[in-house]
Amino acid sequence: MKYLKYIIIGLEILFSMSLYAQKKVTIPTKSVIVKPIIAKPVVTQTTGLQLLAKHKNKRIVLRWATLTPNLWMMGNQYGYTLERTTIKRNEKSLSKPESPIQIKLLPASQEEWSKLAERVKYAKIIKNFLYDEPIPATEKDTAVINNALSGRHVFSMLCADFSPETAQLMNLSYTDSTVKENEIYRYVVRLNQPNAIAEIKDDLVAGLTLNIPQYAPRGLIDADFADSTATVKWEYSKYGIFSAYNIERSDDKGVTYQKVNADPFLPLENGQRFEEIIYGSKVPQLQKTYYYRVKGIDPFGDESSPSNIATVYAYQNRLVGGQNLTYSFPNKDYVAIRWQYPDSLSINLKGYHVYKTKNMQDLQKVTTQIIPTNTHYFLDKIKDNSENMFYIVSAVDLRDKETQSEALQVTIIDTIPPMKVTDLQGKIDKKGIVKISWKPGADKDLYNYNIMRAEGHDRNLMFVIKSAGAYDTELIDTISLKARSRKIHYLIIPIDNHVNSAKMNDTLTLIRPDIFPPEPPRFTAKFETDSAIVVGWELSTSEDVEKYRLSKRNLPDTSKILLKSFDKNNLMLQYYDADWDEERLVQYVLEAIDQEGLSSGDTTCRLDVKVFKPLRISPVNKITGKHIASDKKVRLQWDYYLKKPLSKFLIFRQKVGGDMVKIGEADGEMREYFDEKISPDNSYSYMLYAVRFDGIRSSIGKQISVKVK
Repeated sequence: MKYLKYIIIGLEILFSMSLYAQKKVTIPTKSVIVKPIIAKPVVTQTTGLQLLAKHKNKRIVLRWATLTPNLWMMGNQYGYTLERTTIKRNEKSLSKPESPIQIKLLPASQEEWSKLAERVKYAKIIKNFLYDEPIPATEKDTAVINNALSGRHVFSMLCADFSPETAQLMNLSYTDSTVKENEIYRYVVRLNQPNAIAEIKDDLVAGLTLNIPQYAPRGLIDADFADSTATVKWEYSKYGIFSAYNIERSDDKGVTYQKVNADPFLPLENGQRFEEIIYGSKVPQLQKTYYYRVKGIDPFGDESSPSNIATVYAYQNRLVGGQNLTYSFPNKDYVAIRWQYPDSLSINLKGYHVYKTKNMQDLQKVTTQIIPTNTHYFLDKIKDNSENMFYIVSAVDLRDKETQSEALQVTIIDTIPPMKVTDLQGKIDKKGIVKISWKPGADKDLYNYNIMRAEGHDRNLMFVIKSAGAYDTELIDTISLKARSRKIHYLIIPIDNHVNSAKMNDTLTLIRPDIFPPEPPRFTAKFETDSAIVVGWELSTSEDVEKYRLSKRNLPDTSKILLKSFDKNNLMLQYYDADWDEERLVQYVLEAIDQEGLSSGDTTCRLDVKVFKPLRISPVNKITGKHIASDKKVRLQWDYYLKKPLSKFLIFRQKVGGDMVKIGEADGEMREYFDEKISPDNSYSYMLYAVRFDGIRSSIGKQISVKVK
């Protein structure tokens, strides 16, 4: 790859900072350049330069950085100008700002860089970028140039963060020793850019009396321990104030700490949002407790206060499961599982868990709590229907990680009979073929079923007719339909692998099919209302009737329309049919269906009905009226239903001592009318007539009275 040598030194430094794999950690380009310490919030808009300040030892230290590779190159070429203006003295703002003090910061010479590079490795990287291996002016590949510039820019900003001397020589740092405790200043840093279209600058306010928040890494915890490697993690600071970290470890209960990382630890970017930072390192000795803490490194190269302390116990985590498993039966209800374990490894354990399985797939934990390390046996209760079982002893280390043993097969003697079958059902068709089905019990050691049969009223005369497999849930048998008794009885008896048979089995009793249809029902009544035809009947006299079907034919169409289906337990003796037409012949048919599905037929119980055109239809009786004083009117409302559509409603009114006269009409679909021709202090009576489109009118209906105040 072209120009790999331009950044190879920087890569060596970077990878020396990353001693372990990280997850959920990213570092945006801008955040490795600048961190907000005091005096201004986190920058959210790119200004080209970003300026930070902090004070220490009665001096104000300034740090700034370029936000793009091009500005970084221009800063290396032209330098910067720092300007200080006093804006406040003795806690009072100056009415007239004083003249600013300007400081020109010009690029350092190659000799100065060479001298510093001899003792500071970060300065060696910058010297290599600026003088030893510059990007050739003959390079024409834009992508190569941009990649090289971006890499050099990032590494340069990191070097400035980690080495105050390097930052000062890059003109990215300045220490103001002339400040006074009673004054507040505005600092402005500008990029020296000849013939610039827009000025590149940033500013902030700083003073020795301004409060400096003190931050430290937070949430340090012991994340994991494996393969002699202790892994700790801590929260990424929401303030984004640290460029890198130093991880310290103590092996004397926190009395003294030594730095674990040789170079500042820089979490690598992985494209995800910052959430946590993870660091791992080998421990020098096992069976020992170590104490860890973390310090952040800010852009000024200063360490923060230490984080909270995380404690890690180092132990041997490459373990084995229980060894040399055996079993015995101390009594008929329990099996005892015993095992051995190396004494040299027991110090790394919390204890043991015992699992069992029938198929080596679904492990079931049988220990309710961990077994102590000095106990090497476990008693497990033998459950019903248990036969062959596999046991596993798992060694639980100090972090609850488990290592399983080889499986131990245990053969359990079974004297418990299987469960009886449930949901026993059957049916005999008209050819004498019997179909029986059932649901098996939960027994895993089932071998087969014995099928027994008896005929007549004596169920004790059972004999085995056939056997069915353990996985069968259905049976087909053949019987004769010509028998003295219609009853036939079946027993399904489960047998297990140890020839134990189920007890107290249920008997299935079936009835041989009947080839004769049931006696037909009989219609006994028919009458008509304003909205329905009502038919009544008597039920069939046959005892084996299961249900009835009521149908009708709109003659001359002979197809049947099912109106109602009901079973023998529903004492339904009449039906209201609201779907009819005047002057049309309707035929009702009622059939009885027996247990065998035989029907009494659709010719044995029939009733012909014809509804003639009425002289009058039903009256309008559901009517209400109310005086609405605010509108000076009476509102009439009514409810009325008729099978055939209505043409209109006629509204009649009667004053006290007067005649009932028509005052208006309402459309046949309306159910409301307003009478506005009323006088106060009167009582009115109202009545309505419904009129069909064929002119047939309703009977006289209910009258209501409304008092008008």
